[in-house]
Amino acid sequence: NKYILSFTYHNSAHASSVRRVKPVKLVFKYSTWYLQAWCSDKEDYRNFKLTRMTNLLLMEESFYGEKFDPPAVQMDEEKPVLLDVELLFAKEVAYLVYDEFPAALVDELENGILKVSAQLPRTEWLLPYILSFGSFTEVLNPPELRAQITEIVEKMHRQYQKLK
Repeated sequence: NKYILSFTYHNSAHASSVRRVKPVKLVFKYSTWYLQAWCSDKEDYRNFKLTRMTNLLLMEESFYGEKFDPPAVQMDEEKPVLLDVELLFAKEVAYLVYDEFPAALVDELENGILKVSAQLPRTEWLLPYILSFGSFTEVLNPPELRAQITEIVEKMHRQYQKLK
């Protein structure tokens, strides 16, 4: 039997909603897994990024025997422009570095510091992605990326100073 799935979905616009779906298939798109499903609320097929799904519940209601004809999953028409970056990481987050980057892109320096030379997509996610490593990373290159990160960190510092 196939069962309806209920979950809370957190979208990129920072909104959360509870969804009830009929799962159709898993799709791997640009290094991320998605669930393609018939969404009862939207009465249409939707793709849900697995990492944004929480509070999953397998419902007792089944939908055995229904035929599905989902649309082909659209890959972005344009691949994002890649930016050559050099990052340093503290040894304390080595496990994260090796989760995120192929070992061939990682050089171990003195005292266990890791240097990553990689091409990352120049998208709206680049800055938050780098900032997600917190104080355990430093952008070496390109200089304009380093300046953007520095500006964000300084703005955050000013915000926290106001709270004192």
